[in-house]
Amino acid sequence: MCVKFPLKYLLFSIILLQLGCSGKDKTVERPAYLMDEDTFISILIELHLADAVIEIEKTPKDSAMIRVAAFQKQTLKSHDVTLLEYEKTFKYYKDNPERFEKLY
Repeated sequence: MCVKFPLKYLLFSIILLQLGCSGKDKTVERPAYLMDEDTFISILIELHLADAVIEIEKTPKDSAMIRVAAFQKQTLKSHDVTLLEYEKTFKYYKDNPERFEKLY
């Protein structure tokens, strides 16, 4: 038994496959407005350490959220970085996981 497969479906499938596999490289140049990597790494380390301390102390969730927010504010201030700068930098690295991985 031979199944007839119309040529138009075959051509359509080939075109879809080619379009799906021919995407451009997603890597984007690092924008100049981002904070430098060393500062960002230092901030991440400090925030991770704060999270660990709060976790070890088994701080109740409500109190933990308040402490994390306060520690984040203090950390950013000590590095002379605004919350917006931190968030933009974090979003950039979140959207470029291969670069984010290199920081760790």
